[in-house]
Amino acid sequence: MVNQNYRPDWRDRMGRAVTNHRGLLAVPLVPGHHVIQLQYRPWDFALGLSISIVTWMLLGYWIWSHRSSRRTERASQQPLIPGASAAGPGPSEPAA
Repeated sequence: MVNQNYRPDWRDRMGRAVTNHRGLLAVPLVPGHHVIQLQYRPWDFALGLSISIVTWMLLGYWIWSHRSSRRTERASQQPLIPGASAAGPGPSEPAA
């Protein structure tokens, strides 16, 4: 018996069953020397981790796409060189 509150998410690394004994963890064993390693692996932790990873990826993509669209927008709004038109060089003015 282990002085730890029982939850079904507890696992033994050797595949032995972890059971509930009066609200505490228990691993049935035969008499003798044993080394027991217990792991707590809640399913909701894996779910939360997956949601967090996807959220960070979507946020990164949104920031990247927002920044690249702003760069393209700024490049298309560059001020024209004085005397030049958007259609290109015009015919030269007649001499006076």
